[in-house]
Amino acid sequence: MIKRLLFLIITVIIVTLLVFWFQDHPGFLVIRWLGYEVEAQVSVALLILSLGFFCVWGVLGLLKKILHFPQFLKGRYGAHHQRRGLQSLYNALSSLEAEDVKKLLIEGEGISSHWSEKPLETFFKANAAYYSNDFKGATEAFNQLRLYKETEFLGFKGLIKLALKQDQEEKALELAIEADKIYPQSPYIAKFIYQHSLMREKFDQALMMMPTLLRLKIISEDEAESQRAFIYVSEANKFKEEGKSDEADNLYEKALQLRPDLLPVALANASRLIEAGKARKVRNLIEKIWPQTPHPDLVPYYLRTFNDGHPMEQFKQVQRLVSFAPDYPQSFLESGRYALNAKVWGRARSFLMELVERENATAEVYKLLATLELEEHHDKNRSEQWLQKATMAPQTSMWRCESCLKPQDAWLGSCPDCWAWGRINWIGVSN
Repeated sequence: MIKRLLFLIITVIIVTLLVFWFQDHPGFLVIRWLGYEVEAQVSVALLILSLGFFCVWGVLGLLKKILHFPQFLKGRYGAHHQRRGLQSLYNALSSLEAEDVKKLLIEGEGISSHWSEKPLETFFKANAAYYSNDFKGATEAFNQLRLYKETEFLGFKGLIKLALKQDQEEKALELAIEADKIYPQSPYIAKFIYQHSLMREKFDQALMMMPTLLRLKIISEDEAESQRAFIYVSEANKFKEEGKSDEADNLYEKALQLRPDLLPVALANASRLIEAGKARKVRNLIEKIWPQTPHPDLVPYYLRTFNDGHPMEQFKQVQRLVSFAPDYPQSFLESGRYALNAKVWGRARSFLMELVERENATAEVYKLLATLELEEHHDKNRSEQWLQKATMAPQTSMWRCESCLKPQDAWLGSCPDCWAWGRINWIGVSN
């Protein structure tokens, strides 16, 4: 539009200048045609020609607009449909998040009436069926989405959600593995396959997904090492239950080589190595891990490496172990426990009272003090006072799932209550 206006202005200026020039340099223009003769000044003839040109130009422009008017109306109508379709899409997405089944169906049909996009309508119908528990309708719709290249992944993801909703975890895992072949860059699929493989103890499948998790930066290198070690221990425990000792030992050793600092790895290998008669290796392992994760179950394994069951000797051996982390609360607790067994009353009281003064005392600490009062002084009243405090103190240290906060009897790779993987941690005496 601007170019045409500029052309018009320049043309008018040039014609005006020419008219004025011919006025200063007069002349006549004579036209004879079929016996007719027309005579006019050059300037007037130029002006008439210019006006004729502009009239023709205007008429041609008008004809062009008339000819293009149907297309213009079609464009306006299409733009209107585009806006209405876009509004229906926004409304449908909002309904999807709100799980409003009725509105989702209405808006899905609205999209179809404004846009010729069958996959979009099918997508919203599939989700409406999913949220209304119409499993048959949802399955058909999600399978239809798999027929379109653009929505194939959406179809797979919908079928996975549908399988989980029907407690068909095995089917959901199979669908996820199939979807991973089509869309290998999906963090959702990668995490799903990894987590559900572990839940179903398909450890090889989980390990195969580890490079993908690293490539997609879902986990760090350090997390990957920890996860591998946990998987090796879990699979080794399974082999051990099945009587496959060689396979179990091989995996325990792989976990130990990978992450000897992890408590479940250390505990599992301490038990294995003690049975194999490798006392020195067990002792070195426990002394190395104690400053990082002191755990009461490590102490019996440590004592078994000395083959001396006398209480006083055991107390000395415990003192050697806790010297690697002398200021840890768990070190004071173990020292107090074994001093009490050795009847070293003063030392036992000193260790246990240190925890009380630090406000690190658990119910177990108060129960040990109650026992100490009975054995050293035969003081039932004082013992009852400690036992009363034990009822109000934090409970004994435990294994606990960090996802559902349920206590567990021992470490497990997968929480039996919420199925979270690698989330069971030891909650010890507070530092």
